[in-house]
Amino acid sequence: MADIIHEFVVNVEPGRVFQSFATQSGLEKWWTKTSTGETREGGNFRLYFEPEFDWQAKVTRYLPPSAFELEITRSHVDWIGTVSGAI
Repeated sequence: MADIIHEFVVNVEPGRVFQSFATQSGLEKWWTKTSTGETREGGNFRLYFEPEFDWQAKVTRYLPPSAFELEITRSHVDWIGTVSGAI
């Protein structure tokens, strides 16, 4: 399967962008219904959308406010792997 790459250009300071992608409250505002987890390298995240889309991920890179990377470990097969972000 081909990789899917999304690039977002946002005209705000990097810290605000980082908060949107790398924190529970930020993710809940634009992506998940709820999320829980440890916002640190090695931390685990639960990304909940609805009962059949209740995913798990591990934080593989955490460098505030410039980089955040998750490895999706439980999800629909198309999403398994790494989701990364550089601010």
